[in-house]
Amino acid sequence: MIKLTALPLRFGRKFILAVAGVLLSGSPVLSSCLEDGLSADHAQIRATAPNAPASAGYLQLTNKTGQTQTLMAASAPFSQLTQIHDMKHEDGVMKMQEITGGLVVPDGLTIKLMPKGRHLMFMGLDRQLNAGEAFEITLNFTPCGQVTLPFTVVSTPGHHTH
Repeated sequence: MIKLTALPLRFGRKFILAVAGVLLSGSPVLSSCLEDGLSADHAQIRATAPNAPASAGYLQLTNKTGQTQTLMAASAPFSQLTQIHDMKHEDGVMKMQEITGGLVVPDGLTIKLMPKGRHLMFMGLDRQLNAGEAFEITLNFTPCGQVTLPFTVVSTPGHHTH
């Protein structure tokens, strides 16, 4: 047995404990999350005009993992900031706001992110998004972990072709 006090000074105790924690945690990867019953369908991004500052992403999440999953964050290679948003009617006006604390996907249910409702908001775009392109978007779930999925850029989101 190695005592942490006997380790060379170049490896601090906190560093060794952090490495041990990562090795013992066995955090899920893409395949295990999907194999465990988390699925996504109809992943789409709205096409943009040149120099548009933002776009939205939509998908359908189905959770059959046996436990509640919470979509905590997302990231895209073309966006400086990605947030989870919702649209609400307040005083006769539609308002968009960030969902803080994540989007809960209860076990056994399907949650839809769609136009005029909950969606991913991609802000600070570094390029135009053209219909027919595809991008890998990373979604971070608790407790499942990271899931990277292909999203297709479409002119009219919400329409599904089979």
